[in-house]
Amino acid sequence: AGGGGGSHICVDCGYVYTLPTAFAEQGKDYNCPQCQAPRSRFKPYDVETGQAVGGSNLNAPLITNVATAVGVAGIGYMLTQLL
Repeated sequence: AGGGGGSHICVDCGYVYTLPTAFAEQGKDYNCPQCQAPRSRFKPYDVETGQAVGGSNLNAPLITNVATAVGVAGIGYMLTQLL
């Protein structure tokens, strides 16, 4: 996975790195263009399975989505009580 397109994925938002420059050649200041996560939040990506390879915190998007859904539901409940 040292080549260009599709070699890494942002574990925070799912953005797949597809730039022609190899990911390893990106500087330490590279951020995800979609969510601004730092370079350290990218993991190697298996194009065939569509999954990140190894690493930890691979469930971060799921946790974020669940927390958002709970927050939106709570706000909705509070609004129904006010109206």
